[in-house]
Amino acid sequence: MRSFEEGKVSILTPCYNGEAFLDRYFAAVCGQTYDAVELIVVNDCSTDDTEAICSAWRPKVEGRGYAFRYIPLDVNRGAAGAINAGLPYVTGEFLIWPDCDDTLMPGSIAERVGFLQSHPGYAMVRSDYAAVRAENPDVVVEYGSDWADLGSEDIFEDLIFERTFCTGGCYMVRSRVFFERIPAGGIYWENRGGQNWQLLLPCAYKNRTGYIDKPLYTYYIRPESHSHRIDGDEYSGLRKKTLLLHEIQRQVINGFHLLSDDEKAGYLARIDRRYCMKRLNLALRYNRFGDATAEMQALERMRADPGIARRVLYRLCRIGASGGILKGHSFFYNLTNRPRTGSRG
Repeated sequence: MRSFEEGKVSILTPCYNGEAFLDRYFAAVCGQTYDAVELIVVNDCSTDDTEAICSAWRPKVEGRGYAFRYIPLDVNRGAAGAINAGLPYVTGEFLIWPDCDDTLMPGSIAERVGFLQSHPGYAMVRSDYAAVRAENPDVVVEYGSDWADLGSEDIFEDLIFERTFCTGGCYMVRSRVFFERIPAGGIYWENRGGQNWQLLLPCAYKNRTGYIDKPLYTYYIRPESHSHRIDGDEYSGLRKKTLLLHEIQRQVINGFHLLSDDEKAGYLARIDRRYCMKRLNLALRYNRFGDATAEMQALERMRADPGIARRVLYRLCRIGASGGILKGHSFFYNLTNRPRTGSRG
């Protein structure tokens, strides 16, 4: 069984082509008020000056008193694969995994460690976040508390169904709990994403999650980032992302050994209905009648009611009018969509 150093925090960060924001990231890490830290940076086969910047920061990180491990990958694996490559090197009692294009606020680590040390019955703790645009970081666009359900300490289903944020940098988990919950010692990464669900869901299942009611993480909104980038035409890109997230959630639930077969079947059915609704919403928004028909038929097979608003919009979609209705009438749009940011499942 793995052992972890009491009081130490492991910061595990994947990085791909991070030269534009690594200085900001490292400065925030070195500016933490907590001293017992190991930093693990996984360079996911970057093609820019990521390696040189990491090398330049090594003496500053180590001068701060932090251990620094740099792991270069020969093949680009995506964020989940990069995190998976760093997991064997985690030695801290606590684990966090902020993105390299975001930042930790100065007391972020200390306050989370303090919570977990004073609440031994909790498997992890989360804080609020402040979302800003990279071009104007002094203006907060949104706080996670603006929309997320933060009232529950049992957040397993909240994470699955996105009733709360799963932004990785907002969480700190007990390493012992996490590694006990993933007997294989790693996460599923072939689809290159979904790392936050894979790291958080095992810890959240039948465990308590604490909440610190202040923003301890700054989430930078960048249109070109992996979580915001749309490949190809907009509709096809959004639909592809929805299909990928659907597959990842199914894989996570199927592979979670603590769930009974009945629990898995129940969650998978609910996940299938949810993503079918999401794809139907997209098809209606972009007037894709063929895809909308396929999703309506799938919902019928699941015996799931799409609701009156979607039925009306589906009829309008046949004549290419549903997209205009959704864009022009917020009533219909709000019935079929819940705008949400800050999640990087």
